[in-house]
Amino acid sequence: MPTIADDMYYEVKEFLDVIESGAKESAVNTHQRSLEVLELVDRAGKIIQSK
Repeated sequence: MPTIADDMYYEVKEFLDVIESGAKESAVNTHQRSLEVLELVDRAGKIIQSK
């Protein structure tokens, strides 16, 4: 079981599970979802920079 020090436990576990299974992407965090998050981060950055 993860401890408080294992901040990225579940992310690393999912990454390893995807690699070991030979899958092309995570069912938890798909490539499309990653692109959508990056777009939101970019938009937020532009809003912050404009202030």
